[in-house]
Amino acid sequence: MRPTAVEFVDTVLSADNGQLLLEDLTIGATRRGSAGRSRRCSPKANEAFVLALKREGSMRFRPAAETPLQAGDELVAAGPPEAIRSLEQRL
Repeated sequence: MRPTAVEFVDTVLSADNGQLLLEDLTIGATRRGSAGRSRRCSPKANEAFVLALKREGSMRFRPAAETPLQAGDELVAAGPPEAIRSLEQRL
């Protein structure tokens, strides 16, 4: 019913796709002090963007940029491989 959307998801999830990654990142308690910081600390939206925040079993889609991160939070992010690595390093 939505062939272009399905093709996009297939491309993102493809193991050999080097252009765009869909990644999940977990905020650790001691991970460079990420817990308690807002998403403003992450790279600019044109590099990698956060699609969802999972906290305590609840999924929040497109969380606000000023959402504070907590230990145990999981982020779902999309972007080029280098942008995902940059985001992971900054968390």
